[in-house]
Formats: sequence, structure tokens, C-alpha cells
Amino acid sequence: MASRLPQTSGPRKHNPGGDLVFVSLSHPGEIKNRDNQRAIRSRVMRDIGRSRRTRKKRPQQMTFELTKTAIVDDTASATYAPHIPASLESWPFPVELDSRAKELVSFMNSEADVVYRPFRTIWFSMALVDQSAFQLSMANASMFLAQRKDPDGFRYETCSESLTYFGQCLSLVTKRLEDPKDRLSEGVITTILGLICHDLYVGIWDRLAAHSAGLHLIYKLRGGFRDLSPNIPLFASWYDILKCTMNDKPPSFPNYALDYTPSLVYHKRPLLEAVIQQLQTPDLKCVAEALERLALVAHFANKVSRSGSQWQKEDDMTPLYLVGSATHILLSMPRLNPSNKNISSVELLRELTRLAMLILLANLKRAYHFTSNEPCFLEAKLSDLLLTYPNTFGDVLPHLQLWAVMTVATLQPKSASQGLYTTRIASLMSLLGIKSAKAAFGMAKNIIWIESIAGEELNQFFIHTIDGIPS
Repeated sequence: MASRLPQTSGPRKHNPGGDLVFVSLSHPGEIKNRDNQRAIRSRVMRDIGRSRRTRKKRPQQMTFELTKTAIVDDTASATYAPHIPASLESWPFPVELDSRAKELVSFMNSEADVVYRPFRTIWFSMALVDQSAFQLSMANASMFLAQRKDPDGFRYETCSESLTYFGQCLSLVTKRLEDPKDRLSEGVITTILGLICHDLYVGIWDRLAAHSAGLHLIYKLRGGFRDLSPNIPLFASWYDILKCTMNDKPPSFPNYALDYTPSLVYHKRPLLEAVIQQLQTPDLKCVAEALERLALVAHFANKVSRSGSQWQKEDDMTPLYLVGSATHILLSMPRLNPSNKNISSVELLRELTRLAMLILLANLKRAYHFTSNEPCFLEAKLSDLLLTYPNTFGDVLPHLQLWAVMTVATLQPKSASQGLYTTRIASLMSLLGIKSAKAAFGMAKNIIWIESIAGEELNQFFIHTIDGIPS
């Protein structure tokens, strides 16, 4: 499956031969041809989408179990064997499926109707053409199924079925890494990306570090990700920044998402435009670039929220393009030298806004079900920054400083650092001649604001606290 969705319009014409892939009997290896594999994946994922879109006759409540599936209808209750689509037999799986594997595939297909898992459809299509990656997809499916059966009692370390599939995947990959050619293949790289995703989900950080190091080694041995599916570099960069954000480290891979950022028409607010113009200096251009990207993210998130929908399309790469490119820019920016206690106002502004933007993106990822383990760590860094440098630097963009602190304060209303934030906000308001917390909030919203996570109105207690601080 390509990394970008095809644009279609009008009724789709029927193509009688479009579902067929012809392979010469004298050259059976043609089935592994990249174009043939892409055609096969497209057909399979079309069938999955079609089955998902089929309207049910009556609403059903479905309870998934490890050994059977109970379906409770409106008028009667009965226990059935798990439903496995008849078309499953024709799907081009890289291994022969036993009955349990078929149940897990069916579960992953049906679960998508009620549980949103980012990029599930794309990952499943990638796993269809590689044995190791498919074993990992079975590990994920059995883990999700066990969670659905017992959400309160689920423990990853005791989920034997998932661990068994995971072990089989690792065994296959280990053998393939011994082959000088296969270890650089798309299948091995796809599997390692899946292992990294799995580690991020379950929170096994030492294993995550090992798999990430292995991916980077393969990247260097290959001289990059050339001649691979476009999804490979995109996911490599995405999982890299998810990992790096947890420790605020520079990214290991290029910002591949920049090449795929969708063209969204939006108008910058005048205050944001003015701020960006004032940031056009050698030391602050990176902040301007990050604000441009963040404004695009905010525009998209606000548009989605106002329409009443969410980021619920499992084949939609837009969140990766937008959030990924913005985060990569922020992680690539210069850091403060911890041994230098005498910093300039430019350095303080750059670090303050960088951390505020990372915290905003972290909260956005968490709200939309993406892996995000870093908000507390980043907030601690920002609080330490304000404590270390308590004096307000008024000579460089105090409006942007106020926006940064106001953003973090509204995102973390129960933070132990609220007193620190409100004091700095009041100090910046006094510097700017802003008379009320509501006015300061309005100013911040006129730079960049994501209403679905930061709110449309300021908390009354927050207003009274700020307005009660002597100027």
C-alpha cells in the first residue's frame, strides 16, 4: 500500500481482470515481484475495507474471548463459533493459517469497527508479505484480544499466547539477520519497525533501545532506505521521534515526513504572522519553522474537532506527516548548555518555546491515541528552566513567552508547578500592559491554540489566581 491515499472521484468502473495477478508457471518467483505484491495487498485491504463498511442488519453487542466469541442479539442470546469470513481463504498470507490464526485475523478486522488503533490497516497490509512481520501481527492481535477479554486483569508479562508469537517472530528475525543479504531486506526492516512499535506500546525500554539500535545499524549498512516502500522511512522516522521525545534527544533519521506534508489552505493570524517575522534571525529561524509547522497541526486538529469527527481512520497518514515533521524540527533544535548559568534572552526564548511546543504535541498525541510517555518529563524540564532563570526577559518577544507559559499552564491544570506558571504569566502580563487573565488568554489563542485539548475558555480558578497576583 502506498503511503499516500489515491484521490478518486465518481463511480468506480468495474474491471473484470483487475483482481487477477498472472504469474508464469516457468517463473513462479514472479509472485514475489514488488508490483505483484503491491497489487495483492491492495486487493486484500480493499476486501477488509469492504467488509468493515458493510451495514449490519441490527446493532450487536460483541464480547471477544480467547476460546470462543459470544454474540448477544437484540432478541436472543446464543454462543457461536468465531465468525471467519469465507474470503479469508483467498488472502495471500505468508504462512499457512491454523484455525487460531484465522480467529485472530478475523478479530483484528472486526475490532476496527469499535476500537481505533492508528495505522492498523497500513501495518496489516505490510505484514501480509513477510513471515516474520506476520508472526508479530499475531502477537499484537492476541495481546489486544486478551485485553478486550479482561481489561482490568490483563498483564503483558503473563499473556502467554502473545509472548509465544513474539518469540517465534524474534527467532525468525535472528536467523534472517545471519544472512548478509536478507538482513538488509524490506521484510526484516518492516519486522524490526513492528518490534519497535510493540516495545513502545508495552513499555519495555531496554528492548526498545536494542531494536532501535539494530534498525539504525541496518540503515547505515544499506546507506539509507532507498528502493523500499515509502512507508518504511516514514515509520522509521516516526518511531524514532517517539522514542527520542521521551528523553528529549536529537532524532537519528532525516525528517522524511516533510516530503509528504499535505497542502492545507489556512490563514495565519496576524499576531502569529508578526511573531514569525520577528523570529527571522540566525538563532531563532528554527523557532519560526517550528511555529509554522505547529500552526498547520493546530489548523488540522481544530478543523477535525469542529466537524465533530476525530482522527479515526486507520489508513490515514496525515497525523504522522503533521505531528512527525513538527516534532522532528523541535528535537533538532539547539539545547541549552546545562553548565552555562548566564544565558541570553534569545537562548531562553528558544528553549522555552521549544519545550512548550513539545508538551503541546505530546498532549495532542495522547488525546488521539498515539504513544506519548513524555509530558511529565518535558514539563519538569520547563519548570526547571523557569526556576533557574526567574527573571523575565522583556527584550525579546514577550508575547511568545507568554503564549508558551500560558499553553503549558492550561494543558497541565493540576501540575505542582501551577504557582510557578501563574507567577511568570502575571509578570509577563505586567510587562506587556495586559490587565486581565482573560485578555492574556485571548492573546495566546491568537498565536496558536488547539481547542480540543487546551480548551476554548480559561478556567475561572485560573483567572482569579492570576488576577489576584499583585502587579
